[in-house]
Amino acid sequence: MNDFPSHSDRLLRAVMAGVLAWGALLSIGVGLFGIDAETGGVRFAPNALRGLIVLAFVGGFLTLWLAALEVRRRRRRSSHPMRPGPNPR
Repeated sequence: MNDFPSHSDRLLRAVMAGVLAWGALLSIGVGLFGIDAETGGVRFAPNALRGLIVLAFVGGFLTLWLAALEVRRRRRRSSHPMRPGPNPR
């Protein structure tokens, strides 16, 4: 069996890493800056809770995505019982 991930696996991992990096950067920005109530402009107003909320939603999205991929993988494996799976070590 091939121990190297396929091209689609590498691409999927890269996309997920990109989503995670984007979410982390977005949560930093949201955590550091806020809206000024008087002017409506952006001002420096650190609030870690806002950043954690954004990061939690991005993490939840990635978790659900990974769970959906795992369900799909298991269904495919059960529908093809003769298909060889990954080599367990």
